[in-house]
Amino acid sequence: MFGSAGSMFSTFTDPMVRMSGQGNPDFDKYARRTSRYTTYQQAKHKLTQAQLKLKQVEERLKDANVVAPFDGVIVVKNVNQGDIVQQGQILLKFANIKELQVELNVPSRLVTSLRINKKYRIRLDISNVIVNAKLVQIYPIADNNKHSVKVKFDLPENTPVLAGAYAEVEIFETDSGVLTPVISEDAIMWRSSLPSVFVVNPRTNKTELRFVRLGEQVGDNRKSVLSGIAIGERIIVNPNILMISGMNI
Repeated sequence: MFGSAGSMFSTFTDPMVRMSGQGNPDFDKYARRTSRYTTYQQAKHKLTQAQLKLKQVEERLKDANVVAPFDGVIVVKNVNQGDIVQQGQILLKFANIKELQVELNVPSRLVTSLRINKKYRIRLDISNVIVNAKLVQIYPIADNNKHSVKVKFDLPENTPVLAGAYAEVEIFETDSGVLTPVISEDAIMWRSSLPSVFVVNPRTNKTELRFVRLGEQVGDNRKSVLSGIAIGERIIVNPNILMISGMNI
């Protein structure tokens, strides 16, 4: 009876083992494959998260290093070591000493006379030389307050000038063909409600008072002169209030 009972128990349990998958090589193989795939997906997710964090760190590191867009020198430094800066704040200003430009605010009435890629005579104050510079840019918007338009000229290579130096540009009016001188407002005196300047006579080296007719504002501190003086004449900047004609310079 005992042997018979064991045989009956085995007959009952064998189908249950097969139904549960125990002892089935194919089922065990599938289970291991599923487990490995789950582990792979988890590792892949962790790798993606790590790559994102690495990219964020690299972006922060990139922002921490300022790379100049060209070879040059620092001309303005707006921050010091330890200062707290804001996004978009200008930290430094660079000057490209190999490719210098002249930036000029031209009276609006003269813009129609300008031609892109045309060369214009420019006198450099720092070396007192005259060069031919090509007009490369005319800004499309005028300054309503100053009635002027900003333009840029490319200076020739190896021009003896420093960044930030002063320059004078000769521009002919289309209608008259007359050069328009531009002077500093510091040279203008008002006497009898009329603007005037002191000019140095090249022969006597003495002062001469000239009444002038002013034109439009050019830049922050200059005026165009329609009549009274000519380009090339020497004028007195910041003249003494007691200055009169005939004084030796």
